Amino acid sequence: MNLFSFNTSVKAQGAGTKPIMNLYLLDQAINIAVKDNPTLQAEIAKTGISKSQLTTINTLSNPYFIAQQSIGQQQYSYGLERTWQTGGGRKYSKRIAIITNDIDLLELQKQTLEIRQQARKAYIDHFSNQEKLRIEQEIYSVGRKIVDDDIKTKKFSNPNIFLAEEVLLSIANDIQTLKVEIIKSKTNLEEITGKNLDKEITLLAPKEIPLALKNIMGQELSSKSDEKIEKLTQMAMEKRPLELEANKNIELWENERKLALADRFPIVILAAGAVLDFNAKLYGPFINANIELPIFELHKDRIQQADSQLDYYKKQKTSVENQITYQVKGAYNTLVANKERINNYETQLLPKAEEIRKGSLNSYKKGATTVDNPLSAQRTYIDTKIAYLQAVADYQESITVMERVLGVGL
Repeated sequence: MNLFSFNTSVKAQGAGTKPIMNLYLLDQAINIAVKDNPTLQAEIAKTGISKSQLTTINTLSNPYFIAQQSIGQQQYSYGLERTWQTGGGRKYSKRIAIITNDIDLLELQKQTLEIRQQARKAYIDHFSNQEKLRIEQEIYSVGRKIVDDDIKTKKFSNPNIFLAEEVLLSIANDIQTLKVEIIKSKTNLEEITGKNLDKEITLLAPKEIPLALKNIMGQELSSKSDEKIEKLTQMAMEKRPLELEANKNIELWENERKLALADRFPIVILAAGAVLDFNAKLYGPFINANIELPIFELHKDRIQQADSQLDYYKKQKTSVENQITYQVKGAYNTLVANKERINNYETQLLPKAEEIRKGSLNSYKKGATTVDNPLSAQRTYIDTKIAYLQAVADYQESITVMERVLGVGL
């Protein structure tokens, strides 16, 4: 028994039948959710706004056309006027726009990871519900036949028939509950992916180890664990959005501080043109210069704000770096433990439950046990299979945690 052995309930296509379109894979669900999720599309649009701001800053400002009449004189002045920043503030404004755009892209990366995590969980929930329902229905059908045959043969002479009926009733109750849970999990998966799913859609078992994770860690997760944890930690330092965002915010506020310092230098407004009379006779050129007097030192508040923000993001960076090592180690160990847990079910617990189920049924057929015995074994088999499905779900959750810690999709 392994992750690839679940019954998909898909029949072979015959001549003239329509192509089967109801198979669905975990990777498909994740890719569709990332592509079509409205929240993510809003973040993508936001990055476009940042790029347009950057384009505006790169463009030189237009000069002003000026016209002036001297009072009491028959003269007119015409010319052009331009404003100049003398402290190099435009250079820092450009850098700030670039960094802001980079931060928006990191936010987009965080949103993408969040959507991936939601899609993975929604898929696994619906997959687990489908498998649980299939198992419960299969066992109920077998158990119902055993009890009905026993009733026909012994005509209620066996008091243990009531214990068997009690087990069947419990299974029937579970089936009704699962039918409702399937509707909920299907709706949730539709909401995350933005796609209406076929009523009879069958989700396939997720891949045991995602290809990206296999390339990083190898097929055997538990081997050379220290070496792999070190490799994953370095990867998280380089790729994790929260770490990169802290670095970008430090860079942002360094440039905000430089811009505030640059704004201490005065703004200069230069104008040049010609003086004419009513007959368009040229009296001569003129040049005007207006220089700001920065006497109020308004830049001080901005410098203080920049210093405060720099202190905050430097502390955040240190905190994130300290957490990464422990988080990577914890995520790795949890992933390995869940993988070993699945292996334990596949190699020991599930085969043992199947052995008990078949052995109990054979004993009953030979008259060695009462009817409630095989039904009890069927119930144990269901519980073991459901526990296995929970192990699969927990393993996928540990992949989600690893994605969040590393900052990359797996």
